[in-house]
Amino acid sequence: AIYRGICTFFEIEPDSLTMSTSQNYVVRGGDTLSSIAYRYGTSVKELKLSNNLSSTVIRHGQVLVIP
Repeated sequence: AIYRGICTFFEIEPDSLTMSTSQNYVVRGGDTLSSIAYRYGTSVKELKLSNNLSSTVIRHGQVLVIP
């Protein structure tokens, strides 16, 4: 529970020490490209382009590059 809380905090309140120009994200159960795009302030189109995806289907455990 503490680990999940810490992860959520840094997803919501990233700072200059935790952010880079691009980062990786590991897909969790219930994630969609739309929800990930919203969380990171990008678009589904950009996520698809950055990850060479031809559809919006993603799988638990898949690693995505966040542009």
